[in-house]
Amino acid sequence: MSYVIHIWQTPIPTSVLQADKICDRLQDKEGRQNPKFIELAKRLTQRYPCRSQMTGDEDDEEGAWLDEPLNGISPNPVLVLGISGDYLVEAMPFVVETANALGLTVYDTQAGECYLPDGQVLTMPGQAPVDLSKEAAPEFMYSAKQTFEIAVEHSEAFLKKYGYKLSRKSKCFIKKQDGFYHRVDLNGGGCRLACFIRSVLPEDCILSRIYLA
Repeated sequence: MSYVIHIWQTPIPTSVLQADKICDRLQDKEGRQNPKFIELAKRLTQRYPCRSQMTGDEDDEEGAWLDEPLNGISPNPVLVLGISGDYLVEAMPFVVETANALGLTVYDTQAGECYLPDGQVLTMPGQAPVDLSKEAAPEFMYSAKQTFEIAVEHSEAFLKKYGYKLSRKSKCFIKKQDGFYHRVDLNGGGCRLACFIRSVLPEDCILSRIYLA
């Protein structure tokens, strides 16, 4: 799952419907680079680095940002920011807080909400603002990293009995055979785990996929 939000400086809307119109208009307008976008990107990547900035075990993880490098460069007065679904609950409040501190408006088209620099949250009529706190997240939602660790915890002992070894870098269990090897890849997020079982030959790969709810 991915999430896209829109960020700009002026004008400041007074309603969600107005925010929608402003967003559309600004995206069709060319303008000079807003230095606040670059500063925002700098602050965001200090907390959540791009994959190219990760080192060691970190580079095995999925990054928080869909489009990398996140540098704040935009050809128009709107910065379009994509957030990975695995980081949404964790990163979204920080994005809003950091952008607002720079005097920027954050428009969440999917939730129908607009976060203004003065802390006001615009919503559709009759709609309560979404609680961005981690405590408000559904208990069944896990990040890809959390899903992987849960899968390892419940399967490592069993797979080791059959000769499989865990490779955290590749996020899989591997068993070498004569001329080929088996891989059990674990991948997922949210409330679903996908287990990929591969028989890898020098010239081919047989793949089976099992979804574990």
